[in-house]
Amino acid sequence: MADQPYNKRAFFLYSRIAGRDHSCLAIHPIPVITACMNNALSHFKKLVLFVFVAAALVSCQKEPAVVIDLPSVVTDSTLLVKQILYVEYDGAGEVFDSLYEDYSYDTVARKIMVKWTDTFSGYMHGVSAVFSYDSRYLLSQVAFSYPAAYPYLPENEQDVSISYDDAGIIKSLTVTTRDAQTNTRNFTKKAAGGGYELTWATSTDPQEVFNRSVIFDASGKFLKNTFSQPLFDINGDRYSTYVQTDSVIYDGSDNIQKIYSHNTDTAVGIDNTYLAYEFNSRGTKGNQLYLQRSLLLNGLSNIPFTDLDDWFELSVLTMTVDDYQDKQYSKYPFTSGKVYNQGTNSLDATTGQATFDSKDRLTGFKGYFQNNSPQPLEYHVSYYK
Repeated sequence: MADQPYNKRAFFLYSRIAGRDHSCLAIHPIPVITACMNNALSHFKKLVLFVFVAAALVSCQKEPAVVIDLPSVVTDSTLLVKQILYVEYDGAGEVFDSLYEDYSYDTVARKIMVKWTDTFSGYMHGVSAVFSYDSRYLLSQVAFSYPAAYPYLPENEQDVSISYDDAGIIKSLTVTTRDAQTNTRNFTKKAAGGGYELTWATSTDPQEVFNRSVIFDASGKFLKNTFSQPLFDINGDRYSTYVQTDSVIYDGSDNIQKIYSHNTDTAVGIDNTYLAYEFNSRGTKGNQLYLQRSLLLNGLSNIPFTDLDDWFELSVLTMTVDDYQDKQYSKYPFTSGKVYNQGTNSLDATTGQATFDSKDRLTGFKGYFQNNSPQPLEYHVSYYK
């Protein structure tokens, strides 16, 4: 631990994010939400099922919903999130960006409709998407629609289609852009230490690719998250390989407690490990952001996609400026913790603040996003009733 922590990937990401303007939102249509653990497939299948059924109480569908006995936990439509407002602040405490995300539910067709209102920059204003689910309630398609006044950018996603194996683990994901170009990413699964490993590549360009490997335990919790990148000189010759492996420690309630990063670079002899995140304490109520992410992204929510997986910007719940941003509220909002500061090579203490309504549902959460040093973010949640 004598060496200063070294994170070339983080430097690469921050160089992309620093001075970020809103044009990046126009290119990657939706900063958004993620959801659900493949390992707890049966549990989340029940979650998705009863939320879809409960959604019938507010569905605008005229056809009668199928009558299914609901679990006792479902008593009315208070489970249904109507809107999430996401707000980022800069270092001076001024609003840097904000986005409204509204939900409606079609119980008969197994769809969730999402619409974004961008009153801050206007880039996302009026964009919408339909999230569709297969017979196992796994997310199978996200189809985007753009208002007539929206600037035409061929790189914008038009459609994201996902396939799964018999166990409900992702096999492939195909992105179709507005100019009808397609890009398919294949995921390879193999057994690993009683669980399984998923591998994939973020790009087909050998000089841009990050090779990804994630190891899950038998229950579907991810244990290790590895990024490796071959590095090339100006002549196109490979001279090194950069590898970052994040290892996760969970508490007794399956919340992430600590994440350690191990970085190596074969060219310069870097080999060090440091504590990147620590969540010291969490609340015991207010898991609505976690549940909504699990519902919306059922089949994908346990996979630690990052900013490198730019297609994953599907919702305000899949914001990836900070790779583990959703872990702040999963399963319950954290109240105190520490996060590694790239600028000072040290840990910054940080706190989370949650507010609740009279039914103990989460109405607000203030945490942070990691942009070299922690900066504030907020989620505001409203319900149908």
